[in-house]
Amino acid sequence: MRMNSLFWRIFLCFWLSNIAVLISAIYFTWQSQERQQQTIIKQQLAERIGNIILPGLKQPQSPISRRSYRQLLKKRFKIQGPNGEVLLDNLKPSHATNTPSTKNHKLLSRELKSYTFIDDDNVAYQILIPMNKVEYLLSRQLKQMMQYRFLLLLLASAMVSYLLTRMITTPLKALGQQAKQFSSDQQCSVGLSLKLLQRRDEIGALATELNAMQSNISLLVDQKQQLLHDVSHELRAPLARLVTATALFQQRYPQHIDLIYRTELECQRMSDLIDQILSLSHIERYSRKATSTNILPVIKNSIDDCQFEFPDQDIALAATPAFKNCYFDESLAAMVFNNVIRNACLHNSVDAKIDINCWQTDKLTSINVLDWGGGVEEQQLPSLLNAFVKYGDHAGSGLGLNICQRAMSKMHGQIIVNNHYSADLERRGLSITLEFLQVAPAPLTQSTDFR
Repeated sequence: MRMNSLFWRIFLCFWLSNIAVLISAIYFTWQSQERQQQTIIKQQLAERIGNIILPGLKQPQSPISRRSYRQLLKKRFKIQGPNGEVLLDNLKPSHATNTPSTKNHKLLSRELKSYTFIDDDNVAYQILIPMNKVEYLLSRQLKQMMQYRFLLLLLASAMVSYLLTRMITTPLKALGQQAKQFSSDQQCSVGLSLKLLQRRDEIGALATELNAMQSNISLLVDQKQQLLHDVSHELRAPLARLVTATALFQQRYPQHIDLIYRTELECQRMSDLIDQILSLSHIERYSRKATSTNILPVIKNSIDDCQFEFPDQDIALAATPAFKNCYFDESLAAMVFNNVIRNACLHNSVDAKIDINCWQTDKLTSINVLDWGGGVEEQQLPSLLNAFVKYGDHAGSGLGLNICQRAMSKMHGQIIVNNHYSADLERRGLSITLEFLQVAPAPLTQSTDFR
């Protein structure tokens, strides 16, 4: 396993953080033991003061060691009686000057520590001894560190957690954004960042595999679209010959008009299917960017084309006033409108009106096409946009709505299919809503810090 892999980075982060915690614990334990040791020494000193100094204060002629007495008087301490009265104050400097030195002033300013001494008469005395320099500094440091120890450990833990999280999530976020771009068919030809591919850890290996997978899938999709395009074009030549042969057959054998009509109908269906397959291939290859412009003229042109083909149909267009521009491609939008409105004309009752309603919100422009052709069964609605799904008496190849869905996806819009009913629930029709964005979608951005 390589030392620069992600495993070793995470391992070192945890290891170093544990070492820091261990050193902190050892340091706090040492300080606590050192302070405890100083307390024991001072307690022993207080016992000596109580056993040697107190008898001398009670009975000046008592048989005590004068040498020990004089040595103890060199120490700094204060003895208080049971009622708090000062029996001996040996904290002041012993030399004659009235102005204490800086050293003694610092000594007198330190905190005093009280020790209880009980003599043979069961009387409790308080012996106050100032902390020495080491004990005083240890006490101050320990108090300060005990106050901020939790905060320091919390900050250290937060820093390690942040570094680990950033180390892992930043490149994974970039991989997720690239996968999202690829799945939404945006910038499929753009590979992963070079910084990601040059990483020598597990994430770099994952990025390399993902980049190779993306290239293979793009190649397969291109090959599939090319195959559809080539097959559709190759079918046109024999289909044209079949149409010509049918016309010649009609001239020679006019008595078989029913058979000839059926053959022409099937040829027309095959021609429509080839046109739709070519349209599907054209959409997949379509790379022109959509623009922001007024969509109403495109709708009106599609209505005019369908009205010419179906003169008996009544098509009504209603739009909110002050209709604003929206984000779409004119060629793809015209293909969608022609498909949807023509389907409505094919299935709609002659005595019913086709309503096309247009409205806008802050983010969307919605175009709703309503017909009264009977609609579809509710369980068929989810699959209605799939390829080769047919419904109704005028069912074609089953590619029309699938082409519309793919075209809307290219324009970052969507198509919604539902049934709608009359007020008395006696009539049912199909409602197709086309939603376009008001503005161009924000491009997906990738983070460039992949450390």
